[in-house]
Amino acid sequence: MEMPFMLIAIVIVGRWISRRIGFGERGSVQLKVGMSAFVMLVTTEIAFGVLLRGLSPIELLRDREPVSGAVYYLLLVMFAVWPWAYWRSVRRGVT
Repeated sequence: MEMPFMLIAIVIVGRWISRRIGFGERGSVQLKVGMSAFVMLVTTEIAFGVLLRGLSPIELLRDREPVSGAVYYLLLVMFAVWPWAYWRSVRRGVT
């Protein structure tokens, strides 16, 4: 149910971050920002899952429904690479 909202947030925030940090010659900065945000998000999710639900980190990541879990993990990957992907599209003149 929350997946469409997560996708919209990824697109909006990814574009904002890319504009905020600039469109330099190399996309490594955008990729580093996306990966840093990914690590912080997953770390926070695991910490709250362990503290609030009493699950181990492996259980928390493994015990998802097959379809929604796959979509969730795909969105996490998009979250990590979207600032770079947007930067790349701007460099090519797509947006």
